[in-house]
Order: sequence, then structure tokens, then C-alpha cells
Amino acid sequence: MNREHLTENNCNNSRFSSLSHSMLHALRSVLGAWCLVLLLFFASTALAAEPAPKAPSGGFGVSLGPSKIRFSGAPGETQQSSVRIWNQSQNSMRFMLEIADLGNEVDKAGKLNRVFAAPGSLAHSCASWIQIEQNELTVQAGGFQDVKFLLAVPPDAVGGHAAVIFFRGVPAAAAAAAEADPSKSTTIVQIQPRIGVLIFHEASGTVQRTGRLEDFKAEAPLDGEPLRMTYTFENTGNVDILLGGSFYLLGENNALAAKGSINTLRSFPGDHGQSETVWEGVLDPGKYHLVASFELGPDGQEVIVREADLEVTESV
Repeated sequence: MNREHLTENNCNNSRFSSLSHSMLHALRSVLGAWCLVLLLFFASTALAAEPAPKAPSGGFGVSLGPSKIRFSGAPGETQQSSVRIWNQSQNSMRFMLEIADLGNEVDKAGKLNRVFAAPGSLAHSCASWIQIEQNELTVQAGGFQDVKFLLAVPPDAVGGHAAVIFFRGVPAAAAAAAEADPSKSTTIVQIQPRIGVLIFHEASGTVQRTGRLEDFKAEAPLDGEPLRMTYTFENTGNVDILLGGSFYLLGENNALAAKGSINTLRSFPGDHGQSETVWEGVLDPGKYHLVASFELGPDGQEVIVREADLEVTESV
């Protein structure tokens, strides 16, 4: 009887012990969950209390679209278009609109470099044809504004013409501070972003997009130097030309070994200067045949092909 009683007590104690362990495990789980909730709560509260990082109040971000507009029409026509300017700055920004000529000049090395000249100073200028509805505007922070303009083409227009419309930004806060008290000596240092949209016009039925490629040379990669192609281009037509294209390197059995793009060059009527294309790729030692196709864009109707044989030697 005592043995049975002890056995029953042992069983009860065992059940109690098992139950206690289960309850203790459950309690620990609940407490752990509550601790995790409290930890997340305080962590999220701490993160919410700290403000998100912001760009400096004096910083700015400006963009416009489209970046270029090409008109085509009969001489004497007036056409309309628009440009959208975005202000991604934290402050409103005032923009001054300026028109300039678009062209190239030859540097001391004989290369063509882009220049922005006074309106009407270049023979292919259409700066005087552009009529903007406003010369100044203010764009609020995070906003945008569309600017409309007209292109009034004279009846005697022939070939192609070009110009650029610049948007020069002045932070409105800085401008207001400078104008608040003109009599008070004030020193303000500010960066004025200037971005532009290129304007092109082609008089229908009069365009001659022709050019001449001279002095083409190709230098094989040697001692870590890249493949280099140099050439001189002359715009013999009466409209701008976007010179581009592609090249191919053929190895044994005319198998394609590599290919790349020709460095783009925009030229204007009468331009005559040097340019180059550099390719940083790697070629195995051997003999190659280079085929370069130059397209006279933007329509690419005329193509000039140049070829050269190259030999890549093993580096010492």
C-alpha cells in the first residue's frame, strides 16, 4: 500500500514536474516575445525620433528635356516646340534664358572642340530665328515648368542651321538676399548651373549632308597602349553631321575577333579637323584586319569605309 502510494505520489510529482517545465518553457517564450516587442518598439521609436538625412539646403539639382530638338520644314515656315525644366533642389530656383550659337573650333593639335559663340556670329546660326515666350522664370522646389518657343525660319533659308538655348539657374533665396538691400555690402558665393537644349533646323529640299574622311591611321595595341584610330574629317555639305559608326577586327580565316564603336563627332558646315577613336580591349598576338564604317548621321544615309592591317606582337 505504501508502495502504491509512493508510486502514485511519484507519478503525480512527475506529472507536476513535467507540467511545471512546460509552463516554465511557455512563460519563457511569452516573456521572450514581449522583450522582443519592447526592443523593437524602443528601436523604432529611436529611429523615428532621428530625422532622415537631407541634402544641404544650398545644394541643387536641375535637368531638362529634351536635350536636343531637330526641326525640318520649308523655308518661311514658323514652327513651335517646348522644353521642360525640372528643379530637384530644396529651394525654388530662378532661371535666366540665353540663346547662343553652336559650333566648333580647331585647337592647336588640330582637333575639333565644341564652342558656344555670341548669337548670330556663326554662318550656320539660327539664334535670331528663336523667339522665347519668356526670358526669365522661377521653378519651385521639386517642380517643373514648360517653356514654349517659336522658330521663325526666313524664306531664303538653305541647308542646316543650329543654336542652343541655355537655362542659367540662380537659387531664388540667394537672389532675394542679394536684392534685399542693394546699399548694403554683401558677399555671396554661389554656383549657377547652366544646361542647354540644342536646336537644329533643316530646310526641306536643300540639305546636302556630305563629308570627306582623310589621313586615316590605325595603331595596333603595343606595350599596354590601346588600339588607336586617328583621322581627319571635313564637312563639305551645308548641314551638321554626326559622325559615328562601328569597327570590326577580323582574325584568322576572317573570324570576328573584336568590335567597337566609333567615337562620335558633331561637325558643322566648313569644319575641318582631327578626331580619334580609342579601344581599350585586349587582343592575342597575331595579325588582324580592321574594317571601320563611318556613318554620316543623324540619318546615316552615307557611309565611308576604311580598312587597315594590324599586327599585335607579344609584350616583352
